[in-house]
Amino acid sequence: SLSVCLDVVDFALLLRSFTANNLITLFTALLNERQIIFFSSNTRIIAPCVEAMCSLLYPFQWQYLYMPLLPSTYTSFLSTNLPYVVGTTRSICINVDVPGSVRLQATGTLLILDFAN
Repeated sequence: SLSVCLDVVDFALLLRSFTANNLITLFTALLNERQIIFFSSNTRIIAPCVEAMCSLLYPFQWQYLYMPLLPSTYTSFLSTNLPYVVGTTRSICINVDVPGSVRLQATGTLLILDFAN
């Protein structure tokens, strides 16, 4: 049931990390099946926030590449044209240009969200 599914998800961390406008933009990007990258230098918050955001799609499910914490050996997946939702650290995706002051950046089909630590 919905209550069982959502009881294990920590939405508070997601809600503290982004503004309401950024969350609406992110939710819209999920519904439009865009490429989404979550960045943070703190690996403990990446996967729970990615999981919380995708849980908001319930009763629907993300049908494409989904990696709450992208291993360094799989960074080549970021160059695909397919939709994806991944979480990673800045050190792993050094080739992805994300200015330090940007919290949310949309370029083409790519949406980049950077957590403030």
